[in-house]
Amino acid sequence: MPLFIYEIFICLILSFLFFKERSLSFKLMPLFFLLLLSVESYCAYLNKNDLPTNHIYNFWFPVEYIFYGYFITGYMTEKTRKKISMGLIIGYTIFTIIYYVFSQDLYVFSSLAYLMGFVAILIIILFKLYEILNQEIIFNPLKNEIFWFSIGILIVNLGGFFHFGATNYMYNNNKEFHKALQSLNVYLTEFQYLCFCIYFFCKWKYQNSHI
Repeated sequence: MPLFIYEIFICLILSFLFFKERSLSFKLMPLFFLLLLSVESYCAYLNKNDLPTNHIYNFWFPVEYIFYGYFITGYMTEKTRKKISMGLIIGYTIFTIIYYVFSQDLYVFSSLAYLMGFVAILIIILFKLYEILNQEIIFNPLKNEIFWFSIGILIVNLGGFFHFGATNYMYNNNKEFHKALQSLNVYLTEFQYLCFCIYFFCKWKYQNSHI
């Protein structure tokens, strides 16, 4: 099993520590990580046996983006940015549903759905990072839990932007490069879930931000 599977399991366990928080996003977090663990474990099994996984990720990527966007938006303090972020989440959800209803082949990776989700989550993350770095009293961002959560998602998506955005083309025209980018994406994914573990540690120790 890839290392990130074990990291997700750790995140699942840690998510129960904050289940009693008032926020709906915290109550959904254990369910999200349980689904994430199931999806990634099953896809790892399929990859090991050279079986297709595109049809699974086509549906899972939007779920991730919607949850991450909603979770980060809950940390925002400025009302306008918060409204725009919620609008992006709702708009992306509607777009994805319509797109998949008319999609011809769900076994081909939906680069457009991925790229639209990437743009939405990128804007939401930049909104929150702007808030963190432009406070009247700037605290050490390394002690801010949502900083780590956002950075993990940002890095893995910036790294995967070219890979997933052009995955169908590369698979058909340059399989060696496609395989190399897949390996890079695994390392970035491990970094993402490491950042999530740091998020839980910071929330437990510092409690700088609240939902």
